[in-house]
Amino acid sequence: MNYEENNVSLYRAASFGNYDEVKYILGLKNCKVNFQNEKGNTPLYIAASRGSMRNLVVIELLLEHKARVDLKNYELQTPLYVAASWGHIDIVNLLIQNNADVNAKNYGERTPLHIAAYHNSDDFPAYNRNGLVTIIDTARRNMGTVLKRYVNYLPNLDIDYMKIWKIANVDDFEEVLDLAIHYTRFGVVAALVEAGANINEVDDGGETPLQKAMHSGHTPMIQFLADNGAI
Repeated sequence: MNYEENNVSLYRAASFGNYDEVKYILGLKNCKVNFQNEKGNTPLYIAASRGSMRNLVVIELLLEHKARVDLKNYELQTPLYVAASWGHIDIVNLLIQNNADVNAKNYGERTPLHIAAYHNSDDFPAYNRNGLVTIIDTARRNMGTVLKRYVNYLPNLDIDYMKIWKIANVDDFEEVLDLAIHYTRFGVVAALVEAGANINEVDDGGETPLQKAMHSGHTPMIQFLADNGAI
């Protein structure tokens, strides 16, 4: 493959979370780890948007090969922003650990905290089935671990954790999707706040993350933000 073909293949492999292929292409030394497609998205960005554990190990590999953690696309979104928008707690934490800018703004002056605080299942299109299943898997994984730290804000955590595991068939995922989004969004907000996100940052509509959470009616998130200085 030539240079351009390698770049496209790297992007595609990162999207699918194909670790072995990503490692092989990077090893060819004939590709650009920070390649940007027609939308300005990089392999790191697309992997962060997908959010599976397969994507997470690919992200680790890309970062090892000097992928730019804060490189923005043409809508001024960083990999952290898109991961936060989908509630990908594990990837958000990984990017934060690798010094991602928690206050980077997109074209609407919104930070990752703004988008994470806006909890609305209508923003998750039903046709993106794999993405929705990933959200449920993320909730399952974190409700039994990371989110237990916030049981004071999430009093129904244990009950909901059992409920979300009762789903027997992926075809029934709609039953627990709202629940999964509720918990993954809280987890992302908590991670961003604890990493130093500006809790009172204002977007181009004059709204703070607290106001976004209030629009969504996410009571635990509202309380958490208020307790951490949101006004």
